[in-house]
Amino acid sequence: MSQHPDTPLRRWLPFIAFSLLVGFAIVVGASLASPPRADPEASDAFWARLSVNGVSPGYASMEDMLRSSETVIVGRMGELRESRSWVADPDLGPDGIAFYAVSPVKVEQVIRGSYVSSTPGTIDVELFVPVPARFAEFKAAQPAERLILFLDRKEDSITPVYGIVSPNRGYVRDFGAAEPPIGADDEWLVRVRDVPFDELVRQLTEAAARS
Repeated sequence: MSQHPDTPLRRWLPFIAFSLLVGFAIVVGASLASPPRADPEASDAFWARLSVNGVSPGYASMEDMLRSSETVIVGRMGELRESRSWVADPDLGPDGIAFYAVSPVKVEQVIRGSYVSSTPGTIDVELFVPVPARFAEFKAAQPAERLILFLDRKEDSITPVYGIVSPNRGYVRDFGAAEPPIGADDEWLVRVRDVPFDELVRQLTEAAARS
């Protein structure tokens, strides 16, 4: 005689447990699949470091920068990895090293031009790291938000690698509304702050079709 009566609840326990496991897996999977949340402060810290990278070209308008770029894309940065380095000034020791990192940017949309890549759907974007010893800190602050990137291919690289046409101007960030580059003082670039990011993408796409 069984000491554990086969009650309706007991019969349903395996199905309840299975359903709970499936639900948990769905929640975890969704959280892993969703893009990381944008952090404006981390993004500001990241791009502020790049603003020291030499003299940036001047542009009369965003359309001018669009036409001057080899390719303009909407994408999201992948994990930064060390790229190239060389001794630029031996007299400066560690501070005399030119150090670069590369990010495989996942391309959401091509606004203008085309690009070459060894991995379909991504474009490698190389960034100058001003202080190589602080690369880990630089990497930890990398942007999670969508970006509009204005890019040119680097001719001195063996593999297809692109650089931002101007570290001080050649990107726009998506915080719902478009956010101009750190320290941007061009009136035409500051004005994008009042434009929804997707609307700016639409305007640039139309401008690219006209050029």
